[in-house]
Amino acid sequence: MQLDTILSVNDLWVNYGTKIAVESVSYDVQEGDLVGVVGANGSGKSSMFKAILGLLPHRGTVSLFGRAFHRDLLRSVGYVPQKISFEPMFPATVFDVVAMALTRATLTPTDRRHGIVDSDMSNSEKVMKCLNIVRMWGLRHRRIGALSGGELQRVFIAQSLVRNPSLLIMDEPAVGLDVKSQKLFYSIMQEANSEYGITMIVSLHNMDVVKEYSNKVVCMNRTLAFHGKTSDFFADEKLLGLCTEYKLQDRPHPHEHSHEA
Repeated sequence: MQLDTILSVNDLWVNYGTKIAVESVSYDVQEGDLVGVVGANGSGKSSMFKAILGLLPHRGTVSLFGRAFHRDLLRSVGYVPQKISFEPMFPATVFDVVAMALTRATLTPTDRRHGIVDSDMSNSEKVMKCLNIVRMWGLRHRRIGALSGGELQRVFIAQSLVRNPSLLIMDEPAVGLDVKSQKLFYSIMQEANSEYGITMIVSLHNMDVVKEYSNKVVCMNRTLAFHGKTSDFFADEKLLGLCTEYKLQDRPHPHEHSHEA
């Protein structure tokens, strides 16, 4: 069975002035993939995500669901950024924050073989289901500013899920969480992928997590160092070292540009 291409990135470049953050990156993501994006700090992971989402100027092309990038297609894409914070006295509750996503968008228009919420559900039912998936229904009345980091991440995953995304992009979502919160997060991630068919691209630092949960790996070193099966990535010790320990400034380029941090 041939799977649909959910995301296609072709010759993607991102510059900050004279500094190259992402250099000629190309790869495809297929329906149902859980792609672990790895690379040293400064390797271009976050810049790549933001370019895919249309949040950064870039060169090259991005296609979503077989169509050239258009902002309307982002209704089918969920995004959990690296850092999320709220003022402690912000008055919205957990339930309110997830429900906000339903006031901004309708259910996603792309063809789906799977889905978390149905169009015939009430908004309250949709929110309840997604908060149950992320184990936050019991805290639905808690003020959002009073949550721990791990709880806040789960709320924003629920906010993405309630829109029935075909693709979920998460940028280092477990950074700063304690071990218990990380384990819960990865369990939720796996459930959303395997049980509800949501394609995922997740930047990760923990190689054990990449090995256990992802079926594909994208390894960034400004350029694309590797894209393929997780088993092939871990079979190459040199490649594994390149993506986790290699210093970016030591990699030669065929042209000159600034390597400032």
